Amino acid sequence: MNPGPLLISPVFLYKHFVSKTELRSFTIGCIAIYNIKYYKFEVIFVILKSKIMSDINYSKPIKESYNADIRDSRQEDKTHLMYEFIDDYTYEDSKHALIHIKKAKGNKNYLYASMENGPKDKETLNKLVSWKISGDKSLSETGHQGGGNCRLIYGHDSTEKVILNSMISESEFIRLETSPDRIYEYSSKENNISEGDFQKIVDRDCIKWSSDTLDYEEEGSWFEKYRDEIFQKTGLNINYLIRFTLTTLPIDYKGKEHWEYFKIRMKNYKIPVYFMNELLEEDTFSENKPLDLIGLDLNHRVKDSEKEFKLLIDSSDNYYIQDQTSNQIRNANNTEIVDYNEDMIAFAKIECFRIDKKYITEELKKLNKISKDIRKYNQEEFYGIYIWMNEKVVDFLPITDILQVSKQFAGTDENPGGNSQFRLILKPIVNNDILNRFIITNTVKAKTTFRDKSKVKTSMKTLQNIYIGKGINKKPSKKTNVKKERTEKGGVYLVYLNNGLYKYGMVTEYSHMDRRMKDHKNNCIEKVKEFMEHLDDQTVPTMNKCIEIYKKEHEHPSGAEEKIKEIIENNKREKIKILESNRSKNESREYFICEDFNYIYNTIHDLIKDELK
Repeated sequence: MNPGPLLISPVFLYKHFVSKTELRSFTIGCIAIYNIKYYKFEVIFVILKSKIMSDINYSKPIKESYNADIRDSRQEDKTHLMYEFIDDYTYEDSKHALIHIKKAKGNKNYLYASMENGPKDKETLNKLVSWKISGDKSLSETGHQGGGNCRLIYGHDSTEKVILNSMISESEFIRLETSPDRIYEYSSKENNISEGDFQKIVDRDCIKWSSDTLDYEEEGSWFEKYRDEIFQKTGLNINYLIRFTLTTLPIDYKGKEHWEYFKIRMKNYKIPVYFMNELLEEDTFSENKPLDLIGLDLNHRVKDSEKEFKLLIDSSDNYYIQDQTSNQIRNANNTEIVDYNEDMIAFAKIECFRIDKKYITEELKKLNKISKDIRKYNQEEFYGIYIWMNEKVVDFLPITDILQVSKQFAGTDENPGGNSQFRLILKPIVNNDILNRFIITNTVKAKTTFRDKSKVKTSMKTLQNIYIGKGINKKPSKKTNVKKERTEKGGVYLVYLNNGLYKYGMVTEYSHMDRRMKDHKNNCIEKVKEFMEHLDDQTVPTMNKCIEIYKKEHEHPSGAEEKIKEIIENNKREKIKILESNRSKNESREYFICEDFNYIYNTIHDLIKDELK
């Protein structure tokens, strides 16, 4: 018997259907057929506007962005990706972590990343696969931008599901599943599914969100077996893990030399991290003993070389250096002593010292013995700024190209600088809102850097001079506390040169902008020749050109230039190739290549315009 069409309210639908079906959202004019017990009938319903499930989960609805993020994640250094997992030990106070490459039946290879404790609720677990969203615990941590675990999970090729399991009691656990390869395939240009269909497929088919608490005895299966296996091998309890079924094996996991190189670049965590790789015939877990190339162990520092400072910042983003020994505060621009005022905020603590030369030499030998066929390191590469957040440094290597040239930082016999043995550790002590004015993490935390490098460079030069007692005898200015008003604003720009080559930059005084544009035009052909090996169009242009795509006066040109850089890096997709700096592969130049002029002229231009308006 057909009862005929029925108009059903959202409340009725929610109570009687949603919990018993895979249905998650509804739109105007939807038609569906349901089975209720043994009766079949058509249900025609109209919903004008409703939010039937307030806890509905959505990961990332933009198809092209999903594709770009997954592609970029798979190009990330696997060591940087693994940092994202191990860094989370602080959230639930885990005492150990394990990384395990395991062979299984059917020529399967698993990657297990596990630790003592993990997320305790489904909301936190679900956020681990939501781009740029952090869990409640991570939001309380300094500088956390969210999305790092997404980079880890989608940064590995995995045809089968990646599964996250976390015990919440002795008898219950929560689970989340996602399918990286399927999502990547659906997001490709060749797959002509619509934006709306892509969102439905990803958030309702490819991701099985954590929704219910599971009974460990009934549904634990392989999870219980693996936990028992780890306990038998190590005596350690693991209550949280991520299991990857690896479609392709990264070189870091399948070659002895690369596996050892992968491990030795682990950071100096305060917990032990254990590794085992069955592909390399390893049958026991071994604790990774990280190198201390920074000097975190006080025994590795030169005696009496330690000095502490504070970096202060005011509401106008002026920087000041406070010597913790004398309590003197100096203007970071000119080293003049100034008085403290309530507008100043203590932004970060800074530790400076010299690492023992003999010790660092021996540590480098250990590193290069393992990395010799991949990369050779020297002391200069460990001379820079180490950012310390949440009880750990953000990367194995420092941020370079900011401190004074090490060869010129010898100091004096009375106050030696130490050249490349000099170490500077910056520890932010402010909340994330203030911190975001100073540092930025676009992808993985290992690539954390400064928003305005020019200001930081000036401040660190002052700090280093104070450290060696150079040029710090200036008397306080009579007008120390009077802020000098800037007489002229600066400006930023983005121009097209030729052959697909673009340039962005800044001027400190906007009156110099026309001259800068003229210089770019006059040097256009030479610049094209300089970058010719990177360009698709190998024809040397016969005419200089400089097409202005964006040009604007700005009060803080350095910060505005950094925002342009962020926009280009975050929206490069498959269209933009950013040219690396000659100084460091982690740094980009202000030049990039794009063969799609309309993409730059319309999309990138509009993004910059909206950001800097």
